[in-house]
Amino acid sequence: MSSDSDSSLELQDIQWETANPIFNYNNPLSTSLQLRAVIEDNIAPLQALLDSGKSVNIKDKRGNTPLHVAVLKQKKKVFDYLLTRDEVRIDAANFEGFTPLMFAIIYSHKYFTLHLIEKGADLNVRNNAGACALHFATHEIYVAQVLIEKGADINAQDCHGRTPFYSACVTGHSEFVHLMVCFGADPMVTTDDFLPFDASVDYNLTDVQEVLYYFTFDEGCEVSVKTMTVLMIKESPFFQPLIDTCSIVYDENDLSYLRENLHLIEPETFKIFMDKYENVVRDMFTEDYPLLYIFTKCSAENGERFVYALFESRLRDDLIPNVETCLKNFIRFRRVGQNFLTRFVCYLLSYGCEISTCDMNAIYRCFGFGELFKILLHMKIIDHVCSTEYFVSQRRRVDTEFYNVFSLMRRENVANELGMSLIPSLIYDFGLKFNIINEMSPETITLQCLENLIKFFAHPQLIKCCKFRKLTINIPNVPSLLELSRECVRENLIKHYGIKNNMQLHTLLNHLPVYDDLKAILRYEKPIYNY
Repeated sequence: MSSDSDSSLELQDIQWETANPIFNYNNPLSTSLQLRAVIEDNIAPLQALLDSGKSVNIKDKRGNTPLHVAVLKQKKKVFDYLLTRDEVRIDAANFEGFTPLMFAIIYSHKYFTLHLIEKGADLNVRNNAGACALHFATHEIYVAQVLIEKGADINAQDCHGRTPFYSACVTGHSEFVHLMVCFGADPMVTTDDFLPFDASVDYNLTDVQEVLYYFTFDEGCEVSVKTMTVLMIKESPFFQPLIDTCSIVYDENDLSYLRENLHLIEPETFKIFMDKYENVVRDMFTEDYPLLYIFTKCSAENGERFVYALFESRLRDDLIPNVETCLKNFIRFRRVGQNFLTRFVCYLLSYGCEISTCDMNAIYRCFGFGELFKILLHMKIIDHVCSTEYFVSQRRRVDTEFYNVFSLMRRENVANELGMSLIPSLIYDFGLKFNIINEMSPETITLQCLENLIKFFAHPQLIKCCKFRKLTINIPNVPSLLELSRECVRENLIKHYGIKNNMQLHTLLNHLPVYDDLKAILRYEKPIYNY
């Protein structure tokens, strides 16, 4: 076979036969005479051209040589003749890096494949994607065996890290997998950190999973979190044996894969994994990936089962430090409904978690005066302080701390948060008086908060807020008798019964011998103004 001595001839050997020879790849007349002779399976004109000095390695618009074309078109006579020419380049690659041998294997042309191997074709040359001949032989067991026996690299990896072994597991060619096992292919060569065994499980190649399992894992060996994740998703029978006998290894990529596929795993299966590998689950849930992120992926029902499984594990104290963390994450991932959150918060409380003012404000913003908020009004609020002082200090913070142009967005966020927490604070903090609104500028009261406040109170400051927000609502300049009565009754009850906290106040209000509507008015649940 010759080397590249003919390359200069190849660059000059296009035959133009049109009156206006414009370089046009789509022009069928631009095909060289050598290639036409191959397509026509006509040896005589091909031999005459080659003997006259024309190149046997001329390429078409895709980079295919006459040998490529003879294989593709299954022209045996011309193919045999080309192999007799010393100058033919048997391993010539087209523009995508494919050799004649690769084409012969891909299209299952066994005659051409075996003759090319016999003529000494390079079995390990790579195409542009890094694949060699053995990568394409997963469907041709005999050819694959010949390639391996002739020296093909059994563990060759393409540009994506895929070996022939892995490719066979993906495509479901079980006979090829058995062949790889017999010839000792390395089962630990990974593709994107996935083993061939992982691929056989993921693609349900059930007839080879057991062979690969015993070929891949020894008792006491290390197994990756990715492998365990695949086994849990597929509910593989090999999950439990690996849990019982192997240690775990993982990095951030493994944890990321588990997070993204957690919704595909049955909670009961995940609990088995969690009980054995607590450190993995502890590292899996972080500030950026909190527990309630589960609900962004799976159904509320499955998410609830996951949460309860985690709560019944030894990791409970590590994963759920307090209710506030859970509620903040709930607001971030709003797929959780109030019914579940009510059960969930009660579940948290039963394990000793405590409620904060942030929790109360968050729940009210999301659900209003609902069942959950009513329940929590009878719980102790751990960071409860004098709300009047708090609101005054926060208001001054808005006015003074965030004063430059770079802090305008932060200033607006703090102001909005302050305004939105006013209504729930009035409900659970009996020491907070509504005249605190005099300390708050109109820009502090958000439109949503304002629309809620004017249903419960009539105040000059609210009139200013409506003008600022351009609300055309006629608010009374003075409170109604019902509003005045409400405030008077609340004040007298607190004083008469020596109320010290929100639990005592709302327990008392619930047991007053009055109509339910009056109770609802006294606890700021039922509006007294309708606009």
